[in-house]
Order: sequence, then structure tokens, then C-alpha cells
Amino acid sequence: MRGTEQVIYEGHTSWAKYWYLIGMGGLFITAGIQLVNSPGAEDTGYLFAVPGFLLIGTAYLNVKATSYTVTSRRVSQKSGLLSPHTSEVAVSDVEHVRVEQSSTERLLGIGNVTITTTDPSGTEIVFGGVHNPRKVAG
Repeated sequence: MRGTEQVIYEGHTSWAKYWYLIGMGGLFITAGIQLVNSPGAEDTGYLFAVPGFLLIGTAYLNVKATSYTVTSRRVSQKSGLLSPHTSEVAVSDVEHVRVEQSSTERLLGIGNVTITTTDPSGTEIVFGGVHNPRKVAG
């Protein structure tokens, strides 16, 4: 609780949103380990493993760089690690909440929650790749 403000939801983009980066990274690392253990191919093995770690690291940074918060007063999205950017709207300005999921996202249990406001500028906040988006939107 922040003063008289109650936190209703606090979360990050789901790891499942980056399944392809994690999967490809895992394949590169596995191939690299196999090659490192093969006589004469050790150097090639390291060349395969390094991109794998970079792919998984990219997924990690993307997950940690974006956070979403819904309180009894505000809806906010914070993105970025070195120079974070925050978008925030008052709950009283929320006009519509939409949940979008592709078939792959539905299988993974993730989706996007788009929050539109009554603001004439058409302000939207998108909670991208969140776990259980219908619960978040509820």
C-alpha cells in the first residue's frame, strides 16, 4: 500500500513472450557444449555458445526493463534500464481495456492488455506479453 493507494497488480513482461530467443539461445548453447566436448572442435563450440548466452541475456534484459503497475489511482508502465520512461494515467481516465492474444500467445498463457483513455490525444498504455492477461484486465 502506498499511502491511500492500493496496489492491485504489479508485474513484468512474461518470459514466455521471448520463447523464441530462449529456445534459440538454448540450442546454440547445447550445440556449443557438444562441440566443446568434441576433439578438435573446442573453438567452434565457444563460437556457438556465446551467441546463445547473448540471446538469453537479451530476453532477460527485455523482461527486467519493463514493468507494469495498476493501483487504485493509477495505471503505469515503466520501460528502460538506463534511462527509464514512465507512462501513467489516472484510473478515472480509463475508457476501455482490451485483451489481445495470438494463437501462440494463447497456448503460452500470455497476451497484451491495451488500456485506452478518455484523453483527446488518444493515450494508450499497452501491457505487452503479460501472463494471464484476462486476469490483469479484470
